[in-house]
Amino acid sequence: MSEFAKTMMLSVVLIGLIGAAGYYVLLPLFSADANIALAAKKANGQRPEEGQAIGMSEPQFQKRLHQMTHQKVVADEKRGVVEMTPETIENMLLIVTANQDVYDRAFFYELELNAWQESDFSNASEFHNVIWKLQNGVDGEATGLMTEEQEARFVEKHFR
Repeated sequence: MSEFAKTMMLSVVLIGLIGAAGYYVLLPLFSADANIALAAKKANGQRPEEGQAIGMSEPQFQKRLHQMTHQKVVADEKRGVVEMTPETIENMLLIVTANQDVYDRAFFYELELNAWQESDFSNASEFHNVIWKLQNGVDGEATGLMTEEQEARFVEKHFR
């Protein structure tokens, strides 16, 4: 094998390794959780300008709420997941609080997030379906809440 071919192969392998390492280092920066945390940081203590949402628009906020419910509900189809942690719930509350005068349904979101903060997920299926309908959902209507075992498997599969 020529020296040039060896150098090219080594270069390709090194570029691949650097790319793979970069992917795993940068992936968390682009995750939904990171997006929520960044939006909450922007929204914390800020007041929106006339009609301008801080951190994320209402459709983006709805999407993240919808993805959070996937950890709790039974549905044939689920697109996207956001882990429902105390930190994520708190961050979503910061965002909705900052955007109370901008989001049409801020009070509705805040009620559910406050319930979740108190570990009350009893309305998560109904909440999921309201958000799902607002987003013109076709497949994936929630049919109920997961059991603790189902949720544990879901969390293990998607977040661990």
